[in-house]
Amino acid sequence: MKKHSVEIDILRGVAILGVIAIHSIFNADQLVAASNGNINRVITSILNQGKYGVELFFFISGWLLTSIYSEKLSTNFKSYWIKRVARIYPLWIIFASIGLVRLQTNSFLKLDAELISSLDHTKTLIVFILTILFLSFIFPYSWNTLIPGGWSIQSEMAHYFVFRTIIKMKFEKILLIYIIMGLLTFFSQFLTLQLTGQFAYNLIAAWLRLNFFSTVVYFYLGMLYSKYSDFKLSIEWFKNKFFKTKLGLLITVAAFVFLILPLNFGHNIIAIFFIIIVMIVQKNIRINTLNTFLASIGKYSYFIYFCHFLIIKGLRELLILSNIFLDVLSSQIAAFLVIFIFSLLGSYTLGLISFALIEKPIINYGKKLASGI
Repeated sequence: MKKHSVEIDILRGVAILGVIAIHSIFNADQLVAASNGNINRVITSILNQGKYGVELFFFISGWLLTSIYSEKLSTNFKSYWIKRVARIYPLWIIFASIGLVRLQTNSFLKLDAELISSLDHTKTLIVFILTILFLSFIFPYSWNTLIPGGWSIQSEMAHYFVFRTIIKMKFEKILLIYIIMGLLTFFSQFLTLQLTGQFAYNLIAAWLRLNFFSTVVYFYLGMLYSKYSDFKLSIEWFKNKFFKTKLGLLITVAAFVFLILPLNFGHNIIAIFFIIIVMIVQKNIRINTLNTFLASIGKYSYFIYFCHFLIIKGLRELLILSNIFLDVLSSQIAAFLVIFIFSLLGSYTLGLISFALIEKPIINYGKKLASGI
């Protein structure tokens, strides 16, 4: 299991580096613009592909949970939820509270959230409560605001809810449900307020904000990879299983639905290629130092995911306000490297401390509680 855990941490390391890269280049371009420098759109476009690290996280999650629970379908799912909550919830509450404080401050770390900055105290409290319950997507003002990047964790929690059901279902039934719900999701994005009425429109908008059917497929692909990683495609399989059975038709239609669904301002086909390339490279790379580096980052990737937003925001504002290094930061590459390196090192260092003092003790306590059920 240890080798398996390291392998997953390596992939987590790749995923979090991609996420930091896209946020770093976005803020670097703002610094370059403020310094009257030149922005190379090709460089921006390349580094923007790091956004598919989020889909890789969903893939890893499905892979990991299936590896743990596929042979334990009789597992008490109270213990399953205790472990999930012990891992996810502490940092979620901490960063939700930090977001609430940032919303009220006037410092350089003030939260950039126009929709909720003007709310009264009662509505702000509602936003906070919905956030800590992983339900902020139902309130249009609060989605992805109090915790930057929090939408992905809410989607992940939705995946956890369906995991027990999915792992017991037949592949064909899962495909059929995905096709129906995916098509409903696709067409619902074109509905207008005039057609639906306010209440229905708000429900549909909340459903789209959750981004469930655009992300659960990566979770499920991770599950399939865990269960059938040794499976070999062959011409015989395509002849006998794909082209001549209902399974082939379902896979084809599901693939079409998958490609037309909206995805985190990106494209599903690119996300799939990103995951495949990362898996191939990771499987074949034999540079121990690189793997150790990636695994180390991956171990603390959950904290780094939340924290790097804060560090990037603070660093950008300080650099703009201080007017120092503006000549250096007029270079897009230099600005990117400054933000990327400092945000990675800062969030990684704080992640070490957080894991030792907060996360690991709570995780261990959750395991102890789960083992007693």
